[in-house]
Amino acid sequence: MLTPTADTVVGTGVEDPDVNVDADLVFLGYGINAPEQKWNDYKGVDVRGKVVMIMVNDPPATASEPNLFGGKALTYYGRWTYKYEEAARQGAAGALLIHTTESASYPWTVVQNAWSGTQYSLPVEPGQPTLRLKAWVTDGGRDTNCREGGQGPRRAEARGVGARLHRRASGAARRRHRCIRPPRGSSRRT
Repeated sequence: MLTPTADTVVGTGVEDPDVNVDADLVFLGYGINAPEQKWNDYKGVDVRGKVVMIMVNDPPATASEPNLFGGKALTYYGRWTYKYEEAARQGAAGALLIHTTESASYPWTVVQNAWSGTQYSLPVEPGQPTLRLKAWVTDGGRDTNCREGGQGPRRAEARGVGARLHRRASGAARRRHRCIRPPRGSSRRT
């Protein structure tokens, strides 16, 4: 079971005192759709009405692609604001960002302090997509979620395994586990 603030912080993108999300949770890599990089984590995956679990930051550059997503520089695609915006554009009900100190370059306490109080945002424009659930989870919380879903965390990341999630904005959660995988042969590269 995830412990609020110790393992996860939860917010919302809607003005509603009682937000309920009962949706499949789908691991989606970095949650990036970048045509100029020929990269699309959403390709072939219908996330409408689902909660996406996404790693923070950009995909790391490789020896064969040293300038992928700006190399060592953080691009807009790596920022948490982009992750939430893209998930909303894709029709997701929510997004759960996976925090590691290494990938984020700051400790979990930064997320805890920034997200543990009242969250303010500008009103959503009519017709603008928004997320009912905006959350962060530690890598340990991700591991717990995956184990409770019957998968090891590394296998879950590799195969896109998720769980059913019911969450209130207060942080109370109940999970019914179910395996969700991207279509066979799907790739991030377009």
